[in-house]
Amino acid sequence: MNPYRKTLLPALLLLILIPAPVLAAPPPHDMPGMTEEEMKNMDGGNMSMDGMFMGDRPPGNAVAGRQLAAKTCASCHGPAGINPSDNYPLLAGQDESYLYGALYAYRCKSRKSGVMNGMAAGLTDQNMADLSAYFANSEIQP
Repeated sequence: MNPYRKTLLPALLLLILIPAPVLAAPPPHDMPGMTEEEMKNMDGGNMSMDGMFMGDRPPGNAVAGRQLAAKTCASCHGPAGINPSDNYPLLAGQDESYLYGALYAYRCKSRKSGVMNGMAAGLTDQNMADLSAYFANSEIQP
């Protein structure tokens, strides 16, 4: 008997006996209310740094973000997100999705900071998007 017949025959029989839909269908997801398309695109800038799904991020308005930053962020991070002190992170020029994710994580308290958890607690999704758009488009000064 041919040696290949001993190994190929069982494999061929399995392929013939297993129904085609079982082989072709992707496994169903377990997130109610989400379509397969939403599942495929779930990470498109909508995941926080800790992997938490943030939902749909609204488009940011940099002008509104500048006004809000002057009231809430400038005292620590500087008016354009640049503070020469090493005590505060540089925000100017950071990626917009990263900034939104960081604010979201602070608001949800999945990222811990006594100051930032309190600052982000009162921000809406739109506020976070506006701040992120403003700081992402702020130029880093030499």
